[in-house]
Amino acid sequence: MTNLISQAFKNNEKKLVTFVTGGDPDLETSIEIIKTIINNGADIIEIGMPFSDPMADGPTIQLSSNRAISKGIDLENIFSLASEAKKTRSDLPIILMGYYNLILYFGIEKFVKKCKENGVDGLIIVDLQPEEDEDLINELKKNEIDLIRLITPTTNEERLKLILKNETDITNGPRGINKIPRTWEHFTEERFYTNFPMNLFLNQKGWEAFFASIPKWWWQPFFAITIILIVIITYFFLEKLRVSPWGRMMTAIRENEKAAAAAGKNVTKRRIEAFILGAVIMGLAGAFLGQHLRLIEPTQTFDPSKMTFLVWVMLIAGGSGNNKGAILGAFLIWFVWSSSELVTNGVIEILATMFDSIDISILKNRAGFIRMLFIGLLLQLILQRFPKGILPEKRPAISGKSQKYAG
Repeated sequence: MTNLISQAFKNNEKKLVTFVTGGDPDLETSIEIIKTIINNGADIIEIGMPFSDPMADGPTIQLSSNRAISKGIDLENIFSLASEAKKTRSDLPIILMGYYNLILYFGIEKFVKKCKENGVDGLIIVDLQPEEDEDLINELKKNEIDLIRLITPTTNEERLKLILKNETDITNGPRGINKIPRTWEHFTEERFYTNFPMNLFLNQKGWEAFFASIPKWWWQPFFAITIILIVIITYFFLEKLRVSPWGRMMTAIRENEKAAAAAGKNVTKRRIEAFILGAVIMGLAGAFLGQHLRLIEPTQTFDPSKMTFLVWVMLIAGGSGNNKGAILGAFLIWFVWSSSELVTNGVIEILATMFDSIDISILKNRAGFIRMLFIGLLLQLILQRFPKGILPEKRPAISGKSQKYAG
């Protein structure tokens, strides 16, 4: 949201949001109405753009639109109303509300530019579908104007997901966040090696010569080494934690929650601690995933088959409750998953050469299901041979030096 709109709701307090159809009953009276509303404590003001066919509105607003149109009110008049409102109180959020046809006829780029010039902070377009808002969204983002979407008590869950997915303030909607800069690319920037402490090792020309001498693909092994180091550090940290009094207490809660609670352990608090620890590790992994892909978007990046099913298979196959098993399972299943893509594509190409009537595009669309089936069969084979995973959990030995942990 723009600063003015977000500031209006920053304390989650109730706000007085008023609506006036612009130009009803005439332009001069409409200006006086808006000024009166502002001077009497309105927190946000919506100015309706008169439209000849306001089918989404009730009879009162329909009649007010007809009266304004009969007086010759057009978008230029609406912009002048917004400008007068902003002059009356510069920190008041101004929102225009209306129909998309008006904007298309006026011209999207021209309309948004006029909004910016006259102090408009947001738009409510009642008949604009999330699937069709890209052109308007792009112009609004350039001019830092919000598009406020409508949700009603009858909005179903699927529609709500679509509306939220197309929200652009944080995630850039269905287009996702792209061109994410890689952290290690900053090493080659002048501001990195000309400042302390890097300037202690080489001067600017020395660093420039160094980076010019290394191949452009240097970041790939650097990234791999970074990931391996992070995995090793995380593994040893979790292993130390697992055999600590806290870790043994978490194991006890997992095995018998009621018995742990009866022993005086704060189960709820321990659950929250485990959740926070897991969230930190997943956040770190997600940051590296974004660095690697350079794109985060809602349809392909977070494919449920990869983010849920494969992760579950990795833990079960490697050995649940076991850090070594989790790492082994991750490498094994991801290797098989990646290799299966090469195998299925090869099989499809062979079938295509053998049978001219086969539609390759259909087979490629079904290839993902074949890979999932293959992974499922592999999991069955592993569990037949290793019921508790390839590396089953080994309980830590309890030494006499164990310290008591107050739950």
